[in-house]
Amino acid sequence: MAKKKKPYINLINLRETNNLKQKDVADYLYVSTRAYCYYENGERSVPIEVWKKLSAFYDKSIDYLCETNEDYDAKKK
Repeated sequence: MAKKKKPYINLINLRETNNLKQKDVADYLYVSTRAYCYYENGERSVPIEVWKKLSAFYDKSIDYLCETNEDYDAKKK
């Protein structure tokens, strides 16, 4: 059985909090909307250059952005 993907919960929350669509962020990163969707949902590895751009875009640390739903659930316990 395939391992369940781990979405990057903070990427999703920041995008939604800022009323952005995946296309808006993808355009900023110069990637396709589909590629960004894969990044956000943990279905594709995110290159370090993309993490750096996202960190600057949201003014958040890469560590914060890299948090997955699995990490988030562990903190709540």
